[in-house]
Amino acid sequence: MKSLDQQPSGRGTHHINNSITERYNLYYWRERNEEVDFVIQRNNKIVALEVKSGRRGESRGIATFSGLYHSHKSLIITNNLNKKI
Repeated sequence: MKSLDQQPSGRGTHHINNSITERYNLYYWRERNEEVDFVIQRNNKIVALEVKSGRRGESRGIATFSGLYHSHKSLIITNNLNKKI
């Protein structure tokens, strides 16, 4: 996948450790100004996961990624419980 790199930061370190025992690959995707926090790949399925700490639960990056790589699922996690995405 173009612009798909192993998750470089400390965010989600336990997920990286779990990826070894649970046999999935964990990536971070960025292209220009768009990004996806976690890309999980297991077998032939890809799940895009974006984590938002602010009130806005929107992500252009996850939409772009899903269009390019046809992810099985795309999820946005936000702390705004009142917003339907």
